[in-house]
Amino acid sequence: IRQVAEQARGISKQEKAIIEAHLMFLADKSLKAKISAKINDRLSAEYALKQVIFEYVDIFKAMDDPYLSERSADIMDMGRRVLGNLMGINEDSDQAFTRDTILVASDLSPVDLLAIRQPNLKGIVLAKGGRTSHTVIMAKSLEIPIVIGVEGLFHNVRANDYLIVDGVSGFVYPNPKSEIREEYDRRRQETNRALKKMEGLRDLPAVTSDGFSVRLGANIGLLSDIMLAQQYGADHIGLYRTEFPFLLRKSFPTEEEQVDLYTRVLEKSRGMSVTIRTFDVGGDKFLSYLDYPKEDNPFLGWRSIRLSLDLEDVFRTQIRAILRASAYGKTKILFPMITSIDEIRRVVKLVNEEKEILDKNAVKYDRDIALGIMVEVPAAVPILDRMLRYVDFVNVGTNDLMQYLLAVDRNNKKVAARFDALHPSVIATVDQIVSVCNRFEKPLCICGEAAAVKENIFLFVGMGA
Repeated sequence: IRQVAEQARGISKQEKAIIEAHLMFLADKSLKAKISAKINDRLSAEYALKQVIFEYVDIFKAMDDPYLSERSADIMDMGRRVLGNLMGINEDSDQAFTRDTILVASDLSPVDLLAIRQPNLKGIVLAKGGRTSHTVIMAKSLEIPIVIGVEGLFHNVRANDYLIVDGVSGFVYPNPKSEIREEYDRRRQETNRALKKMEGLRDLPAVTSDGFSVRLGANIGLLSDIMLAQQYGADHIGLYRTEFPFLLRKSFPTEEEQVDLYTRVLEKSRGMSVTIRTFDVGGDKFLSYLDYPKEDNPFLGWRSIRLSLDLEDVFRTQIRAILRASAYGKTKILFPMITSIDEIRRVVKLVNEEKEILDKNAVKYDRDIALGIMVEVPAAVPILDRMLRYVDFVNVGTNDLMQYLLAVDRNNKKVAARFDALHPSVIATVDQIVSVCNRFEKPLCICGEAAAVKENIFLFVGMGA
C-alpha cells in the first residue's frame, strides 16, 4: 500500500490521507490481538483473519451513519490484501491496458484505483459502493467516469463486451444495439464540438450582450480539484469544503495542519479568490471520533454551524487557521446553515475575538477578510435583510435549500424524481434571495446542483444573480 501511494503521481495530501486511513487500520493493535487470539485457539492464520475481518465488517455495516457504514468496504479490502499475502497470491497491479478499457468490478478500493490508474482506463462500473465511498471521491477527482450500485451487473456483462457508460445519467449499456451506439457517437461528437467551441470562450470575460457581468466559480473538496477549476476557466473558488480532512482523520486536525492545508489551497489557486467554508458535518457526513446523539432526522439535527458553535474550541481553531492562511491569498470565510440572527452574531463575535488574539501576538492576516453566510434553510429567507447587516456576501446552497423547501431527501432513490431544481417554489425563493441581496448591494453566489441545470442558469442570470 505504501508503495502504491509513493508511486502515485499528481494526488494531493488529502487523497494520500485516504491511503493512510487504510494503513492506520492495519496498524490497529486490537485487530492484531483478536487475530492472534484465534490463532492461539488453534485456528489457521487465514481463517482467523477472515473471522475477525467479517466481525469488523458486520459492526460497520450495522451503523446507521452511511459514511461509517461504507467504511466496511475499506475493511474488507484490507482483509483481502492480507489474506492474499498469507496465501502467496501475487496480484499483478502493473497490468497495462492496451486499449480503451472500462473496469467492471464488485467493488474497488481507492488503493486499487491508484494502482491501476492509466490513460486507457476510461470508466468504472461497480456492483456495490456508495456516494461517499473514498473510491467515488477519488474517481471524480481523477476525472474518471464512475457508475455505482448496478444491479445484475455480472449477469449482463462479460470480459471483452462492448460497453457504454453514461457517468452523467448513471446508465450502463452492455453490447447496445446499433441505434444506441449511433446516438452516443452523435452525443460524443456534439460534446467534442462544444468543448472545442468553449476552448475559445474559456478565457473571455463572462458578460451578457447587454453588459451584465457573471462570475463563474468552482466548488472544490481536494487540492487536485483546483487544477480542474483552472482547466475549465473558473475565475474563483466559490466554495472550498473543509470537512474532507476532518472526515479522514481519527481526531480533529490541529491548527498547524489546517493552516498548512489552507495556505496550499490559496497558493495553488494562483491569485483566484477562495471562499473557505467552515466544516459542515452531520446530516450524511459524520466524524468517527465524535459522539453523536441518536437522531431520527440527522439532516434536521446536530449538524453544520450548530455543531460548530457547540464545539467552540474546535471552531475557534479553524477560524484562527483560516485567518492565518489569509495572509497568503485572497480569502473569504463562509458559514453554513445559518438560520437566525443570534447565530450570525455569535459567529462574528468569535471571528473578532480571534482577530484580537492574532493582533496581540503580531500574527499577519487579512484584516478586511470578508465574512459570508450560506442561505440553505428556508427560515433564513424572510429575515435575510436583517442578516445582511452582519455579513459581506451570501452563497445560496441550493442542494439543502431544495431539500428543505420540497421536503425531499436528496439521497433517497424513492423520491429522487421529486428533487426538482425547476420547481416554482425553488425558483421563487432564489429570486427573493437575489432581490434582497441586490437591494442591499451584497455580492451573491449560487451553488449546488441547481446551478448546473442550464435552464436554471438562464433564470438566475435573468434575476440578476
